[in-house]
Order: sequence, then C-alpha cells, then structure tokens
Amino acid sequence: MWKVLLVEDEIFVRESIRETIQWNLCGFELAAEAGNGLEALNLMKKRHFDLVIADIMMPTMDGLELLKQARALGMASRFVMLTCMGEFDYVRQALEYGASNYILKLSMNVQSLRDILDKMNGELSAERRKLAGQADWYYAAVWERLFQAELMPEVADMALPAYRNWASLHLRMFVALHGDTPYSIGELCENFVLERERISEMHVFSHLGIMTFFCWSDQELAVIPQESAAVPMVYSPSTRMNELQEVWISLIRALEFYWYEDNEGLSKTVHCSSPGQTAAYFLHGEMELVRQFEQGQLDVCIRWIKRMWEQMKTESWPIPKVKHMAVQLRREMARLAQAGDPDDRQVDGFVRHRQLEAWMLDQLKLDLELYMRHTKMWSDHPEINKIIDYINQHYAQNITLRFMAQYVALDENYVSSLFKKKTGESLIHYVQRTRVEQAKALLLETESPVSDIGLRVGFENDNYFIKIFRRFMDVTPSQYRKSANQ
Repeated sequence: MWKVLLVEDEIFVRESIRETIQWNLCGFELAAEAGNGLEALNLMKKRHFDLVIADIMMPTMDGLELLKQARALGMASRFVMLTCMGEFDYVRQALEYGASNYILKLSMNVQSLRDILDKMNGELSAERRKLAGQADWYYAAVWERLFQAELMPEVADMALPAYRNWASLHLRMFVALHGDTPYSIGELCENFVLERERISEMHVFSHLGIMTFFCWSDQELAVIPQESAAVPMVYSPSTRMNELQEVWISLIRALEFYWYEDNEGLSKTVHCSSPGQTAAYFLHGEMELVRQFEQGQLDVCIRWIKRMWEQMKTESWPIPKVKHMAVQLRREMARLAQAGDPDDRQVDGFVRHRQLEAWMLDQLKLDLELYMRHTKMWSDHPEINKIIDYINQHYAQNITLRFMAQYVALDENYVSSLFKKKTGESLIHYVQRTRVEQAKALLLETESPVSDIGLRVGFENDNYFIKIFRRFMDVTPSQYRKSANQ
C-alpha cells in the first residue's frame, strides 16, 4: 500500500476526504493527518509518505511552502494540492515545484478523488519499477567492493534511489545461506513473525547462494524468531543506512560458523563488529596448481587444493571470497581442459566448505582427465607422458626399453617398473597395442596386403605381426578385415 499524508486545516474537509473513499481499494493507506504545513513537515522528517495531499492555503505554513521545504530537504513524495477557485496562481507555482496534480475542493467527489488516486498509483508504480534496477545496482556494487576488494571500501559515490529518505528509516537485515534451496519473502515473514504492513520497503539481493533481505521501516521492526528456518540464517538488530556496509559484512561473516563447521541451528542476532581485512588471494597457490595441472600431476593438484581450502578455513575467509576463488579455479581448469565455459552457478548451491572442496576435487579429476586426452597425457608422471607421446608418434620405428630410458635420461629398470605402475601395462605391451590399433585402421581403410601393413606399423615380419595381432584381437589380420567388410 502507498502511504498517504493528508494536510488540511479545516477538520470537516479532512473528515470528508477521509471518509469519501475506500483507500485500500485504490492501493493506498491514509497513514497520517496534519492540520498545517509545519505539522506535516515534522511528520515527513520522521516517516516516509508516498503521497501528500495538501491544502494550498493554511495557517502557520501553507501547502506551497510545505512543498518547497520538502523538496529542499530532498523528499521525493508526490504532492496533490487542494485548492479553491481563485488560487490558480498558487497552483501554477506548486506545479513548478513538482506537484503532480491538484483538486478543486468545491467540485471534489468520490469519482474525481478516485481518478486522482488511480493516476498517482500508476505513476508511483511506474517510478518504482524504473528505480528498482538502481537499488539492485547499488547492492551489487556494495557487495563487489566488500567481498572482492582487499579492504572494505567507501561507497560515497553510490546511492539508493532517491524516492525515499533512507537515512531516516530503520533497517533490519536478514541473510540466508540458502544454496540451491528456494527461500521466499513469505517464509522470512513466517520464520520471524514480521508484520509486512510495517515494512515500508523491502529489497532482496541474492548472489553466490547467499540471499539478503533489506527491510526498511519508519519505526523499529519487531522480530520474533520461530522454529529454525529451513536454511541457515542470521539477522541484525535495528540499524541505519550509514551502518549498512558494516552490518552486512558482519552478518555474512557470522554465517562462517555454519559454513566451516557442523552446526545445524543458526538463527540469531549479530551485532556489528569491525570486519577487518580478509586473507590475500593465494596467488602462488593458484600459479602452482595451474603448473602442476599442465604437467598432469593429479596427486600434487589434489594436495594444493586441500592445502588452500584448509588455509581458507584457518584464516576464516568470508564465504563469498571462498566461492569467488572456487569459480576462478574452476574456470582456469576448464580452460586448460578445453571443456568450454563452466556454469558458475554450480558453486552457488554449496552451503558447506568441505562440500565445495569435495566438488572441486571431483571437477579437478574430470578436467585433468579431459586435459590429458587433449594433450596426449596418459599418466600423472611427466616422463611417462613424454614416453607415451613419443611412442604414439613413432610407433613404426624400432622402439626398445633401453632407447626410451635413454630418451628420458632415467635408469632402464626404473623406467620399466614406473611405466607398468603408471599405465597398468609394460612398455613393450603398450608399443604392441599401439601398433595393432594402427594396423586395424589400415586394414579397414586400405586394400594394402597384410604384410605391407605389418611393416608400416613397425612389425619386422608377417609371422610376428600375425602372432601379436591375434594375441590382442583373437583373430588374424585377414580374418579381421574379412569380418569387418561383411
């Protein structure tokens, strides 16, 4: 409901306007009345009114002076002026100062008042829709600076839409670590017995699975927590606009109690404390993780991620910074693996530090496996990968264990045991299997004699080629070609 302030010095006129129409059916609530402009101005300094209906001619302070002073104080309430015949010069001045419309008292009736209210309702609704994006931008900008900058910034260059005097309002903030569990305004009001009609304005900002409700009210908003909410939640005491940043970061820091530990119930009041500096990004850790990833070192990468996640917990990183780090690492791993752009929203759903770590380790394994396929890296050992890459490119040449040991400058017996450990097969077996796979393709794609194909893939004679081929395929090369062509 839009809140209306009626300002009229003649009591019978006030009563007539008050009783003439059912305000709620037009989307309005007659929230307060005043007998002159000074009384009205004092009320407006304490509370916000969306619409002021004011008589132009009143004692002490008239409607025109009320309008001027309200505008000088930055109040954005809409004004509709009540006037009599012969006061049109004042009406003109009122319109110049931003009055939205006027009503002739002598001809005022139910329909004319309803028409004015319908018009104001439409204008207020359109204005609110237009300015809603500005509020979203403000909260997003504050979030960005709070949780993606090294220090908590000043935001003097940002502001909420000027249709309210935000500094004069009380503010209650509720923060839910909802992950991928839906959580609504209705559930919030039910969980904390909030009186919706006492909330002048509510803004909702959601990012990274953390939802913040900003409840603005003319008077301090009572909170009665009920049974634990479906999601971890914290809320602030009544505060003011100038404390918004400090309170917000304190609330989100309070959720770390749930994020880093195993505590189920967490609906409580959190009083403001200095947020301080969060830990610096692990630049060395990121660089080392990427380097080990490029070398196919799965075990080392796992250790680095576990070390980073443990350090985040030790230093009590704010949840948004942990999730930003996860998104950043996930993007880099997907880029290296040529896996396309990952869905950053997957990170939003996590409400526990250890769960996000487990997911990151799973993604690491998948991305590294894909990376190794793209780069012909078939083990987590760089020298074994180097041997495999050589075999894949030079399978037709004379390849021996001794030659490959010399190629990677390692002991021959060590290479033999290491290759078997990392691949599950001996080096010679891998060479033979690679040659058979190449021979299969040539048997199907060409009409070359079997003897020629054997020589092309590295077998010294027909008999040896047929023997090894049968060992892998259970048929001779000729039988394989014949069965494939049938």
